[in-house]
Amino acid sequence: MRFSQLNLVASIAFGLNVAVLIPLTLFITEILWFPAVAQAAADPMAEANRLLEQGAQRLSTRQYQEAIQLFQDALIIFQNIGNRNSEAVTLDVLGIAHELSGQPQQAIDSYQQALAIYRDIGSSYTKAGLLLKLGAIYRASGQYQQAIDSYQQALAIYRDSHMSEVNILMLLGSTYRASGQYQQAINSYQEALPIFQAMGGRDSEGMLLANIGRLYADQTDPISAIEQLQKSVEVRESIRAGLRDLPQADQQAYTDSIADDYRFLAELLKQQNRNQEAQAVLDLL
Repeated sequence: MRFSQLNLVASIAFGLNVAVLIPLTLFITEILWFPAVAQAAADPMAEANRLLEQGAQRLSTRQYQEAIQLFQDALIIFQNIGNRNSEAVTLDVLGIAHELSGQPQQAIDSYQQALAIYRDIGSSYTKAGLLLKLGAIYRASGQYQQAIDSYQQALAIYRDSHMSEVNILMLLGSTYRASGQYQQAINSYQEALPIFQAMGGRDSEGMLLANIGRLYADQTDPISAIEQLQKSVEVRESIRAGLRDLPQADQQAYTDSIADDYRFLAELLKQQNRNQEAQAVLDLL
């Protein structure tokens, strides 16, 4: 069970932090799970484990090409002895190494090969984690439809497993938006909204309402945009009311973080000749 938990952490952490590289310690965690009994088993297995450990060390010191070669050598051994689970894990970390070395297509190829094996023998968690990794790399390389497909498959797994789907809905929304599919982005965000509300995530709720408002503005629907942005202001003003006992600097930092959305709403109101309402919004800052 220790492996399943650690692999889940490593896989999901990478997929949900699409703009940040997964910490190098998680790379090592993901591949140093092989039980000690393997070291006393047949020589090929022990040798493959040794190669993986060396690859992890190279990866942690950013010697990516050396890490890739070591992982590839281990992969051949696992394939030769027919250890499919270890083969999939090695392909997974090989994909990470390729991605870190600036080789996105090779990373995609490795992830897809690992996913094909996990579809046969892996848990839902490992499949979802790989799909999130694929979604992240597709999105980073501008392949938005492939990213959306990967996120949707991961979302289906999360829902079937009764796990929180809100983060994937947010990823879908932002990917739809980046690809110019504004209505689909709105749909994803609106699906996420009641989850945040049920969780009591007021800050996320305010941010999400503002994002929906901006998407309506992108579709030249200023009335709907204003409605959503006003709801966002209501949520954020309730948050500010709860911050009044904090130092002034902390209160101002929160105000600064939301000011652009307030100004955007004020500009939309001015365009509709609702100047008094626009000024009332600006006076809140």
